[in-house]
Amino acid sequence: MRTHGRPCLWPILILLAVIAGCSDSTDPGEILADGGSSGTVDPDAGSAVFKTINVILATGEWARIELLGGNMVLDPDGRHIDLTVSVRNAGRFPLRAPLLIWLENFEPYSVTVANADTTQPPAGSMLPVMPWAYGFVYDDEFGEEGILEPGETSDARLWRFHTEAQESFGFGMRAEPDPWPLWPVISGRCFWDLDRDGHPSRDEPPLFPGVVHVAAPDGSRTMIRVDERGGYIYELRAPGLYRVAYEPGFETFVALEFTTPNPRHVVITADDTGALRGFHEAHFGANTLLPLRDPVIRFTDTPIDSLHMVDYRLLEVGIDDLNHIACTVGYSGCEPGHRFSLWMTGGFMESLPVQVNVVLVHETDEVCDAAFQEEIGFDLGPLRYEFMSMYGDDELLLNVIDFHGEVHRILWHLDPKDEDEPRG
Repeated sequence: MRTHGRPCLWPILILLAVIAGCSDSTDPGEILADGGSSGTVDPDAGSAVFKTINVILATGEWARIELLGGNMVLDPDGRHIDLTVSVRNAGRFPLRAPLLIWLENFEPYSVTVANADTTQPPAGSMLPVMPWAYGFVYDDEFGEEGILEPGETSDARLWRFHTEAQESFGFGMRAEPDPWPLWPVISGRCFWDLDRDGHPSRDEPPLFPGVVHVAAPDGSRTMIRVDERGGYIYELRAPGLYRVAYEPGFETFVALEFTTPNPRHVVITADDTGALRGFHEAHFGANTLLPLRDPVIRFTDTPIDSLHMVDYRLLEVGIDDLNHIACTVGYSGCEPGHRFSLWMTGGFMESLPVQVNVVLVHETDEVCDAAFQEEIGFDLGPLRYEFMSMYGDDELLLNVIDFHGEVHRILWHLDPKDEDEPRG
């Protein structure tokens, strides 16, 4: 993504305080009451200062992590602050991808993260008004082997903060070696394998919705719902042979071709102490024998204004068949084929009929002035799944919001019998 605005001309060193406990080398004054750490960003001074401590790995070893950041950019619209951030392994043990960095408890609460990979409520929070936590997954940035050796630094990622008038703000931070928990598990990711290499990359969308079925050695069976990132975790209780299978929760209309075994069989063993050895690469990748379906709608709690990136015109929009929304867009650039994404922001709004806000985002930024017009489409299957699981067959009002804030309303009647009808 290309950034704009006035760049700060000096680099920023960002040292992240991430901890899952205490160590002898940690200054107790650096640890907050909740075991995390804090950081501040001051756009007026062009500075960002975060603390550095330790994070515990799944092996029980302590790792020291630093985040190195720079290239602060303040967008001229007064809404965004961008930083590029790399992970440096400052400890004595290797770090394995993916590493999940969480930013949470923003002060003021109006600050959000516009491009996080995942979100979750703060741990232990019982108040709906509390801000969400925003997670960045460092996976591809760790290289082909997915390992960051001591002293090595990963590739950088863009962090985009949405603020009101680009004021100073603070937040809490933590990290977790996701999905490498301290207890033994079978885990993996279910993904559209665009390059058919059998390995999930961050840019490959999740096979969502869906479920994973696990048959344990004792004959018990467990069904696990795949999360919005395509991930799942099954906690192990005993060694033996486990049968793990993925089942899509959406209609593809064309045959899925799995690029990984499905089902797959996982043998779990124990070490000399009797501790079980987990398996974290039980991935399920799939493609289709025909060209891939349209990209799926995605979900976020990011404010509408902070989602918009590049100007465009929404000329026409409508649902032309099952689960499919078609948009005719006009934009300028150097060549056609720009990238767009569709986001449902916020939850379902209780009204008659129920409503949702849907934002069409133009992500490709080019400085050329050539004009283009094209039709793009998105799969609303995940939205259909979530709506019908809560309300059954009913009408849903889609408020499709374009770059200029204009609302295009579509009344969508969801009928379960339509799932058996083929696409046109």
